[in-house]
Parts: sequence; C-alpha cells; structure tokens
Amino acid sequence: MALNLALAAVSSGERVLIVDADPVRRSLSKLVAPQASVGLMEVLSGKAHFRDALIGHPANGFQALPMAVGSDKIRGRPSRAAYERLVALARTKFDYVLFVGAPLSDEPDARAIAEAVDQIALVLRAGSTRRGDLEAALRALRIRGQKTCGIVLTMAGAPAAA
Repeated sequence: MALNLALAAVSSGERVLIVDADPVRRSLSKLVAPQASVGLMEVLSGKAHFRDALIGHPANGFQALPMAVGSDKIRGRPSRAAYERLVALARTKFDYVLFVGAPLSDEPDARAIAEAVDQIALVLRAGSTRRGDLEAALRALRIRGQKTCGIVLTMAGAPAAA
C-alpha cells in the first residue's frame, strides 16, 4: 500500500522517501533491498549516516531507507528524539516521507514514530481486525492533536466494502 502511494507521488514529480520501520517482517526491505546491511536502526543509533543507508537514486525521485538484515536483534529501542531528528532531516531532502510499520500490536516504536510524523494512515485487513483493536490503536496514536488522516481497508470483497 505504502509503496504504491510512494510510486504515485513520484510519478507526479514528487521526491519521496519510504522507510521500513518493521524490524521483524522487513516487508518493504525484502522488495527494495533484501540484503541491506545498513538501514533505519543503524541511522537512528548513529552507527551509519543517513545518506549512506539510502537505496535508490535521488534523480528519479524515489529512495528507500531499508531495515537491515538482523535489525530485529539490535538491543535497545530508538528514542522519540532520534525519530524526530530523522524526520526533520528527511524533510529537507524529500517532499514526502512515508513510514511502513509493523502491526501496532507488534511495534514497540509505534508511539515514537507517531510523535515524529505529521499524519498517520492505518491499514487494516478486512476480517482480521476487531473493532476493539482499532479503537485501542486510535487511542494510542492520538497524540498532540488528531494525526490520523485515514483508514484503509484491504482484502475486502464487495460486500465488506459496501
């Protein structure tokens, strides 16, 4: 979903950074940089420079900050300030910065990421997400005002979408 959104923005001439913030599944990284040895966690911890971790070429308007192989084994979690510094730096170079996160129940950094970004779109799978889960996610992410800009329902057949 996020990759399609990023590519649509690039096709309109925007400069887009997409960030894989899921250290366990690495879904985005498996598509764009399956063997990445440097990525988000190394940048946030100061072990790598932002520009050295980017995948893609700035000239085409699309770059990714992958999750490196083995990032799920890194001890300690990045601070909210580390995410805010990353977002501030990315804003100087990109028109849009998209984070692809893990399911909220699996994501220890969800609140730190939510504090650092401008808006949040929740992506839910039809038939898999209970109303209570959605309500808990919205409560957890409603910080510094209303940041939730939308909810996307995936894998919905015609009756569920109606």
